[in-house]
Amino acid sequence: MFTHKNQEDQTTTINFNCETKTEQKKVKFNGNIEEYYMVDYFDVEECRWVRSPFNKMEDVFRIITNIQIKDKKVKDLRIQSEEWLSELRDNQWNEETQSYEKDTITNRCNIFGYRYDRIAESITGIKSLTQI
Repeated sequence: MFTHKNQEDQTTTINFNCETKTEQKKVKFNGNIEEYYMVDYFDVEECRWVRSPFNKMEDVFRIITNIQIKDKKVKDLRIQSEEWLSELRDNQWNEETQSYEKDTITNRCNIFGYRYDRIAESITGIKSLTQI
């Protein structure tokens, strides 16, 4: 997996496990992380995880539609907001404060691993909150 930032048009090209193994994805981040979603699922037929970060809602609809049209056998489909993935994860419950204490890693790092934090940084230009 690699990312490449094109300074001219402000797009980031990502090679990763997206819909096809050879697919490259271009992301043009508009500065509003609330508009983006991570889609991931297990492709039963190809026996692999498909992960597609930084999709706008129309991209999410296209991915879901393609799964249905191609009658793909998938399981564990998740659509998660990039905003939530960028937040520090809730750790242990604190009885005294009646709230969760924040962890030192983001939800993204907890679910997908540290390299996905690096990908998010290269797309957004915003340093991850993960403290490793």
